[in-house]
Amino acid sequence: MVRGRLLLVNGYSFEFMEYVKGNTRLKYRFLNDADGNLVFRYDNAKHHPELENFPHHLHSEDVVSLKEKSFPEAFKEVLKFILR
Repeated sequence: MVRGRLLLVNGYSFEFMEYVKGNTRLKYRFLNDADGNLVFRYDNAKHHPELENFPHHLHSEDVVSLKEKSFPEAFKEVLKFILR
């Protein structure tokens, strides 16, 4: 398991946790604002079976199906969001 928090500009923080066991990869990606509120989260929790790319999805204003994101891909999205 790897986990951590990166403190970014404007008070944002990128929290991550990745857990690999055998061939199973459980992962979570979060972006919080300066007040600790969730901005968006990538994960593969199995709570939205109706989504096309189940279990991979994004939580923002809505839950959106997406392909699995690697750590570098998720971090690139975070940087794009906060530097816009």
